[in-house]
Amino acid sequence: MNAKRREWGVSELGPDGLAQDGTSQKLAHEWATDLVAAHESELTRDLSVALFNEDPAGTMCKENDCDDEYDYIAASIIADPQGSGSFKTSLKAALEQSFGADILVDPRINDESIDIGERKRIANVDQAAELADKLINRVATHYIKLFEKKSE
Repeated sequence: MNAKRREWGVSELGPDGLAQDGTSQKLAHEWATDLVAAHESELTRDLSVALFNEDPAGTMCKENDCDDEYDYIAASIIADPQGSGSFKTSLKAALEQSFGADILVDPRINDESIDIGERKRIANVDQAAELADKLINRVATHYIKLFEKKSE
């Protein structure tokens, strides 16, 4: 294992079997960045399609056949995958920049006809995390289907 690590230019594992510095993490980041760059257009397209199908801003893009509605947002997220630290944070920032700070706030939290306990529960739901999970699942499912077709 350490021979391969030396070949890659990262430090050897310590006696405890753990990396001793950040060189392997730095290398993994470089590989991920290169991988994203190599497939940026496909990832952007696929994320845009997932956003289009989910329509988190409620723009009715599907009903109006506006299939490029989320192209800019998808491109901004894919262009800098490490910029915000996570996909969820990047997604949230891009949506808020394009559609306003309340885009991921459930409007029911202001509905006084709903029990206060339910409104508190709604307010505590992390809309960005739920949307990020849905989008990741949509894109992953898309790639799984493509892989299965190629395997047949």
